[in-house]
Amino acid sequence: MRTNIRVQTTNDHNYPVLAEALEDGAFSLTGGMSMLGYQGGDIHDAPTVTLMRTTGSTIVQTDTAVDPPLVPIAREFGGQAGQMLAPLHYQGEFSGFIAVHGHGDPRNWSEDDQQHLRAAVADTEALLASASWFDRPLPAPVKHVLVVLSDPVEGRENEYNEWYSGQHLRETLQTPGWSAARRFVLAKDQLSEHLPKQKYLAVYELSTDDPADALAALRGRSNAITPSESISPDDVVAVFTPITDRIERT
Repeated sequence: MRTNIRVQTTNDHNYPVLAEALEDGAFSLTGGMSMLGYQGGDIHDAPTVTLMRTTGSTIVQTDTAVDPPLVPIAREFGGQAGQMLAPLHYQGEFSGFIAVHGHGDPRNWSEDDQQHLRAAVADTEALLASASWFDRPLPAPVKHVLVVLSDPVEGRENEYNEWYSGQHLRETLQTPGWSAARRFVLAKDQLSEHLPKQKYLAVYELSTDDPADALAALRGRSNAITPSESISPDDVVAVFTPITDRIERT
């Protein structure tokens, strides 16, 4: 048996495991699945998560290989033969879930099992309601980034930096789908001699599923964004889409 509390936190939108209880022989979701070859991904569109988010329903599966909604990796990598999943809500919004996994043979979950799960949901939601780190709105998940390599016009670097940092970033971030931005300057120490000719980098975080939507929204606000003649026209602008989760040193 394995029980997890997974909550979408302010710094991780993929419902990280915040608490876990394991019986002897059960492996942890925080590392055991990757040892079996599982490559982590965005679970927001998993059938189980979608059902909980859209209906608020608790899912009780005697056999994860048969009972819908089916998630093939549940048994292959998670090891759960049967499971109960109950949604967690914060200020009326779906914010995560409690998962109880049975291993080995399929499991007939008793009414007592389900009552214990309902009690755990109530206790957890009460804790979320009083948690100071959960009081602020969650930032939008980063779906894509737009990068800009640019330089100032000769002799206008101060003007360029004041406009870019003090005005342009904030005006751009008023655009729907543009959630955050940060500027960088080329460092003195480098690993390679092959460097971009531009000195400055801006990175914008986009939260739309399709980057075309964020770009169209920006074009639609072109009159609301103040231009500057201090930026060189020889800039490089590109959108990138992540192909892995964010990986931290362990």
